Amino acid sequence: MTVRLVISIEGGLVQAVYTNNKAIKVDVAIVDYDVEGGDLDEIETDDCGNEYIGRLETTCEAQPYVNEVFEKLLA
Repeated sequence: MTVRLVISIEGGLVQAVYTNNKAIKVDVAIVDYDVEGGDLDEIETDDCGNEYIGRLETTCEAQPYVNEVFEKLLA
């Protein structure tokens, strides 16, 4: 089975990460390079010197929704 993810973004912010398979654990790291106005304590720097704010997201199992999105995009 192919694990599919749908990442919901609104206003440039990740709102949710949906998966079609709750049996497989998926770790999702969100890396946002738009650090302007961000909390200075949350800003990290990557190996190239670029600043980012990172956070971990959990997935929400929503197989019917994920299947619907992929069906529309693959049509």
